[in-house]
Amino acid sequence: MLLASADARAQELRPQKPLRPLMVDPCSPSGVKLATDRNARIQQCVAQGTAWVAQMPDDEQTWTMVRGAIANYLITLWRAGVLVGTKAEQAFFVRCDRTTMTQTDIDAHRLVAIYGVAPIKPAEFDVLRLSATTK
Repeated sequence: MLLASADARAQELRPQKPLRPLMVDPCSPSGVKLATDRNARIQQCVAQGTAWVAQMPDDEQTWTMVRGAIANYLITLWRAGVLVGTKAEQAFFVRCDRTTMTQTDIDAHRLVAIYGVAPIKPAEFDVLRLSATTK
């Protein structure tokens, strides 16, 4: 059931306008090809898929939900072959907790998530960041 919701979320995040074919669109589990930078596209999809954070309090429960949402999306990409590795741990990681935010961030209602993706070699991560304002 979790994977089904991640697939649905990924499908909802398809781009609004068509782009030239060149590479696999990480937002589309159907394999639509796009001429965009993969990491920028993944970041865009994660930001769109976690926009609900603005309506949430900045607390441990929200951090857990953000980790789950990002991880579900990245699992979908891994299973589609966009990320490499024989295990999910080799394909990506997600952190959103007190190690990614200072007390100043928390006081300012600024949520910070750090996640890494391995698009070329297992366990060689491109590290990406999500920063969002919470309620």
